[in-house]
Amino acid sequence: MRADPHIVVTPFLGRVISIGGADWEYMRNVASQLHYLGVEPMEGGPLYFNGVYLVGKGTNSVVVMCRPSWGSDLYACKIRRKDAHRGDLLAEARALMHANDVGVGPRLVSFTRDVVVYRYVDGVPLSEWFRSRYSERTLCDLLVQGLKLDGLGLLHRELTRPGRHILVDANGVPHIVDFETVSWGSKGTNVARLAVAICRLLGCDPRALAGPLRTYARARSVEALAQVARAMGLECGFRAWAPSL
Repeated sequence: MRADPHIVVTPFLGRVISIGGADWEYMRNVASQLHYLGVEPMEGGPLYFNGVYLVGKGTNSVVVMCRPSWGSDLYACKIRRKDAHRGDLLAEARALMHANDVGVGPRLVSFTRDVVVYRYVDGVPLSEWFRSRYSERTLCDLLVQGLKLDGLGLLHRELTRPGRHILVDANGVPHIVDFETVSWGSKGTNVARLAVAICRLLGCDPRALAGPLRTYARARSVEALAQVARAMGLECGFRAWAPSL
């Protein structure tokens, strides 16, 4: 979409978009897209960079808090950097849309070529949560989310070392976020990547996962998932999830 010459680029938004070396034209273009989506960026988040607080920053995008022009909901706005090696954020938005269809990921609100708007997840990285508020239920829930994504054939490629790709909220609910690096129809599985990450946290022997993960890769079933969980010492009781899997 073309930039609206009447759109004002606020000082905060200017600092955010300039992280990618954007020129004035790109700043106005992004500001126009935000206006079209009906959201207003706002300062906040755990990362302080370029004189402002952000939700996150990567090589292709910057994530800021935002709110609807009308209403009190809190969103996250992912904005493509001008120097990104990706030409747009459309594939990421569509991947999140499909993940939402099976109850995974923050709820997608809207998107344009350079902006993706989704529900803000107020949570901490999985490793930080594990050190202070460990719950077996949360880890089991995470494996179920991996199974659901595997059912779609959608592979999130950043789950082995999740960092801020998995956030756990105050209720212990895990959220897989940032669907920028994904692939479709891969032989790999999300459950395998999550199992490696969880095993690392639990301090279990990853060699014990080899057999159960081979079985899971072939079957991709609730029963095979239970074998993976048991190999890590988790008794998840997946039958309770069975109606939704």
